[in-house]
Amino acid sequence: MAATARRRITLDKIHKYAGLVAALWMAVLAVTGMMQLNRQGWDWLWASGPALDESHAGHDDKNLWRYHQIDPANPATRVAGGAAGAFLSENGGKGWTRLPFGDAPIRNVQAMEPVAGPDGWTVYVGTSDGVWRLDRATKRFVPRGLQGKMVNSLSVEGDRIIAAVRMSQMFQRALDPDKMAWESVKLAPLPPDAGASSVDLGRMLQDIHVGRGLFGGMIDMILWNLIALGLFLMAATGLAYWGFMRWCNRARKRPKEARPSSDAMKRAQKGIQWSFRVHAMIIGIVLAPFLLLVFITGIYQDHRGDVQMMFRKMTVPSAILPPAYRAGSGWQGQVMNVALAKDAEGELLAIGNRRGMFVSRDMGQSWSHEAGFKGPAMRMRKIGGTLYVPGRMMRRVQVRRDDGWQTLDVPKMVVMINEMSAGPDGSIWWTRDRNVFKTTLAGQMRGKMLHNPPKLGYLPWASFAAELHEGSLISKQWKWINDLFALLGITLVVTGFLRWRKRKW
Repeated sequence: MAATARRRITLDKIHKYAGLVAALWMAVLAVTGMMQLNRQGWDWLWASGPALDESHAGHDDKNLWRYHQIDPANPATRVAGGAAGAFLSENGGKGWTRLPFGDAPIRNVQAMEPVAGPDGWTVYVGTSDGVWRLDRATKRFVPRGLQGKMVNSLSVEGDRIIAAVRMSQMFQRALDPDKMAWESVKLAPLPPDAGASSVDLGRMLQDIHVGRGLFGGMIDMILWNLIALGLFLMAATGLAYWGFMRWCNRARKRPKEARPSSDAMKRAQKGIQWSFRVHAMIIGIVLAPFLLLVFITGIYQDHRGDVQMMFRKMTVPSAILPPAYRAGSGWQGQVMNVALAKDAEGELLAIGNRRGMFVSRDMGQSWSHEAGFKGPAMRMRKIGGTLYVPGRMMRRVQVRRDDGWQTLDVPKMVVMINEMSAGPDGSIWWTRDRNVFKTTLAGQMRGKMLHNPPKLGYLPWASFAAELHEGSLISKQWKWINDLFALLGITLVVTGFLRWRKRKW
């Protein structure tokens, strides 16, 4: 009995002091984590922010400015877009003009498709509020339907445009708004071999931590928001429990005439009971396995830049893959990138996602899994009628020829780029950070130029949360402090479970 008591006291002390040290930063991680989970749906996260330089968002460039499209006939005309809205330059990027969306200055631009038509070059964009078309004359976007829906991908072929909504549905219509309204495209089930072609350990750990690697789609979104909320409440109720207990213990040690009233003591005891019930019974035990996943994968995220190449050489056996990567019949959360194109066999509809590339010859009535494509398709771009998948996540650029998918031999600095645009004279312009690299369609380097992205004048709250979550806003070496808090989090989960299991109910 004495040994058991000593062990329980030791667990109590470890849990208490680990919690006191970690509570406040755990609450910060919970709030900033929830902001990152919802950054694509909460436009206010990008519309304003503290008066800090955008250079602090160095890790967030792929969200701030996802797209940079150039008019091949007049390269001085360019459109840049991303989560913070869209901008137009008519002098080669030396100056930028914000492009409003109707009466709203900002929409989260999640897709951009250039179109060269009778009225000249323009772009269609998919946003958190439907599809919009740039009116070059008025320098503003005009709505083109699906308002109120989150459009994550677009493609135009001939006089038809298709749009993916919330990575789960597809719609189509004629480019001419007078010809046909938006109509739903019914997608046949995924083929039987639609499981992930290959999943490396680094990718799976990253996906799990950011809330897309367990069950996929809306299930992961809801679950990870609940985990973030739970972590915040765990920190708050843990501090409340400690505060009430400390107050009550000190009150009991006072002389009887100096003690608080019996009503105050009863309220404090109620606070102890409820904070414990919420902290341990409702949240702690229910979320314990998921919190362990968050803390363990968080350590990998802290050092991903140092170890990702090693981890990406480790393939996860298909037998232990989470449901997010397993074959399923539905398209929920799978319609990530869409493209209408033509090849030697005729028109095709392509959908790229984390499981690979899928092609339909009958507008979604049947599907084939393109076995020649390697890895996930996180981006897809059509240039000159040819489909390209840039390679930032896969470390390879792939192009679809008539004889199948091939790896495009491009310079090393281009392999890591996500955004590409058709350039003049049959070239491709690749944009990353403050550089634009120019290659031929075959991938040979043809030059480099500086790129000056638009200036916002503030650091968006979404970027602020991302940098604070990683700690890079405080120090480049904060990852080691985050490691410490992750270890404290693991300690809290384990000791909390042991304390709960030993308690006599």
